[in-house]
Amino acid sequence: MSANIVLTMKHKNIVFVSLAIVSLTIGVITFLASSNSLSLKAYNPAHPNYYLDFTSSKNKFVSNGSNQSGEYIAKTYLGNDRSFTFSNLSTGDGWDIVNQNGSFYNTDSLLSVTQITITLKDNSSSFGLYWSPNGEFTNEKYQEFNSSSSKTIEFDFDNYLPNYIKFVALTDCDIQTMRIYHECSESHGAFTINYHLNGGSAESLKMSTKTSFNVNYMNDGYWGHYTTDAFIYYNNNHIDTKYAHKVGIVRHNIDNEYIVKEVVPSGTTIYNADCASEYFIIVHYDITDTALYNKIYALSVGEILRVDKPLSQSTSSSADVNVTIFNSDSVISKTYYDPVTLPVPSKDDNEFDGYYLNSSFTGSSVTQINYSTDVYAKFTEEEEPPVEPTTRDLIVQSMRDMSQYEWTPSTTITYYQNDSSKKFNAGTRYKGLPYTMGGGRTSTLGDPLGIFKTKLDTDNYTYIGPSGYNTYYGSDCSSSVEGSWRVNGITTNATYTGSMIPGENSRILAVGGYTYSSRSEMTKTICSTNGSTKIYSCYDELKPGDAIVRRVPSGDSWAGHVRLVVSIDKANQTVTVIEQCGYGAGDTSNTTWKVDKQYAYSSLFSLNYIPIRPSALE
Repeated sequence: MSANIVLTMKHKNIVFVSLAIVSLTIGVITFLASSNSLSLKAYNPAHPNYYLDFTSSKNKFVSNGSNQSGEYIAKTYLGNDRSFTFSNLSTGDGWDIVNQNGSFYNTDSLLSVTQITITLKDNSSSFGLYWSPNGEFTNEKYQEFNSSSSKTIEFDFDNYLPNYIKFVALTDCDIQTMRIYHECSESHGAFTINYHLNGGSAESLKMSTKTSFNVNYMNDGYWGHYTTDAFIYYNNNHIDTKYAHKVGIVRHNIDNEYIVKEVVPSGTTIYNADCASEYFIIVHYDITDTALYNKIYALSVGEILRVDKPLSQSTSSSADVNVTIFNSDSVISKTYYDPVTLPVPSKDDNEFDGYYLNSSFTGSSVTQINYSTDVYAKFTEEEEPPVEPTTRDLIVQSMRDMSQYEWTPSTTITYYQNDSSKKFNAGTRYKGLPYTMGGGRTSTLGDPLGIFKTKLDTDNYTYIGPSGYNTYYGSDCSSSVEGSWRVNGITTNATYTGSMIPGENSRILAVGGYTYSSRSEMTKTICSTNGSTKIYSCYDELKPGDAIVRRVPSGDSWAGHVRLVVSIDKANQTVTVIEQCGYGAGDTSNTTWKVDKQYAYSSLFSLNYIPIRPSALE
């Protein structure tokens, strides 16, 4: 006799077996017959008596009624108790009916389940089976059976040998009989991994909760959020900066998560320098909520605060914020039953270098573990990627290079004004190109430093070029600024201060849009016409690589000076510059430069400086 046996499951198709002979003599073979098909499973357990039967008379969860939920103590073949939890079950003419969305699962371990056999009243039902070593069910270990399957289903859980199984009804399932085979020996021994994340975190690892609390934002002074470098708070209706408990926190790598960066204990006077973090928790020293105070007081650097809503960027509103405290440096322990691929942790501004089996990070790193151990996450702080300098950065650097270049004259040089009291003495080291408005200035136009270097001997710092007071190589204020622009591709032809006035040179722009009229107009007139408010607002628009220039009456002619802008501080209304300014009366320093000199807006305006910019930098 010949028969075809087909067992079909969703996601898997098992089995196509053809039997040519009925008279089989295999040791133990189970035949399960139905009117629709014949399903065969050869099974020879090491301990054939380790099973649970579920029939109309054995281990029936529901004796009467419908839609029942609860717990049931099932009896094994040997009479041992095993607890099950069930939901949405009804009485059936066989074992029980599991109504749609109903389920049952064992809560006492059935060690190493080898097979489940389920016979349904008909094959129109659909259900799913979960399996697990520890009672935590996930979709990774799950199989569905639908109406294309036989009335009798046999499943070996992919030979996994789980300790826990769960049946979930996708439609109403009228179960006639069921048997669960198990070996009664642990095949999935538990092991524990202790993770030392060293300040990192991993999504799949839950950090142990230390405590949680609610704290009110601003209303009672419990919670404060600041983005500036200074703060005050109200205490007994008096402004005070003393005796607060403050915790400085910065945003961590997860939304609404902040890591403690600094702690200032209660009783410590808080100064501006203490406020180095972007966010703060501040608690009054005389707070009446002692429990809350103690919780915050117990915080330490490295702990993580997770809030139930984002911290506002404004202190104008109030809201209750629930704060949960985690400790990123504590040991996180997790139990497994199967070999585990270690989860990859992350840490702000760090690169993960792997897990090691010791805190010294010696030996080889590990990625998979199947035994109890400690693993230590190793991180390397990421280097900031190099930032390509902008043209403005290069302009400032060119000016700085001129101001810092060291050189020594081979012979004594008299200052360009032919003043014998001012000299560049032979054998003396000077910093920065020498100031000159003589012929040597003209010789270096366009690239003062590069051309000056051509007049050095081979030791690269002794000047051996022309040494007359009117011929030695160097630069003045305007040729230095123009040279810094030109060597970085900005051509203005502004080789003296007079040609740097916007009306004189179409390649020079008035930063901020102040008004000017004739080409010969003095900057004193421009400042007077526009007024301090307008000129101050124009100073605000300056950027590195721009300049500030003045041209004022001097006898029958005029005098001028220009300074290259390094940075702007709008809040304090100052401009930082580098300038080639020459020797002052009685000046015996070894440089004719002022570097990173800071000037107040008020001083610049009083001296009639206007802000300018090459049009190519606009």
